[in-house]
Parts: sequence; C-alpha cells; structure tokens
Amino acid sequence: MNVMAADGSRTDSVVTLEGLRGEVVLLDFFATWCVPCVEKYPELRDGAAVLERDGVRVHGVTHHEAPQITASWLAEHHGGLAFPFLVDRGGYVAERLRVWGIPHVLLIGPDGELLARCARCTTDLSHMTVPELLELVRGARGDSSRAGSRR
Repeated sequence: MNVMAADGSRTDSVVTLEGLRGEVVLLDFFATWCVPCVEKYPELRDGAAVLERDGVRVHGVTHHEAPQITASWLAEHHGGLAFPFLVDRGGYVAERLRVWGIPHVLLIGPDGELLARCARCTTDLSHMTVPELLELVRGARGDSSRAGSRR
C-alpha cells in the first residue's frame, strides 16, 4: 500500500504487511462517508498518540474512497493526518485481511498474528480502553515487566 501524503496524493513510500512484521500494528480501515468512522476518529486519534509512544505503529487505511477526499476531510476537521494513512487501491489488503465492512480496526502482533479485531466497532476496538489495549500489546511482545500477569 502506498503511504498517503497530507494532500491525498500517493507518495513513493510503500508499506507491505510483510514489511510490518516485527512490529505491533493497529490498522483502522476508514472512509469519510462512514458515519461511525467519523464519530470514532477523535478517540482513535487521541489514543494513537499513546499507543505510538509505546511502540505501536498506527495506520489509517482509506477504504473505497479517493485518498484526496480522506485527506481533505482530515485537514478540514482535524488539522491533517494524526498518523500515516495508507491507500489500499482496489481493496486487496482489506480482502486479504477479511475486512468486509467499516469501521474495522485490526491489531496485529509482531509475528503477523491477529491479536484483536473489531468489526463495525464504534470506539477503539469497541470494548477496550487504551490501557487495556497497551496491556494486550505488551503481552504480545512478551514484555512481562510491563504487561503484568498477562502473557
């Protein structure tokens, strides 16, 4: 997937699922025509800052929408991109990851294993607070000193 520039154009930077191995990644499939996506974006934006400080790579993924529309909406309503957005031309990545509707958030572990999925969620992984999500992430990394009893 190409990384989207602030103006919605595609950059030459490419991110692949295989290239994300070794990292904990949160993917948020998003479109401005999706009312729940729009409603939950501020929570995800704020939560992303916390997650990124703890080493989680957060990416938005444009879903069945021109990237220029997504970028324009983010600029108008939120001052621009809070985290990198990726362009899934043709929906191939969404199909590979079984994303059939949005909003859809995936948390993927460093080994490529799906740790959590929230299909049609209306908040960050619908039932998880940022601290709970961080605990899940730390457990996936085997960081028992910070993950508590969760392993």
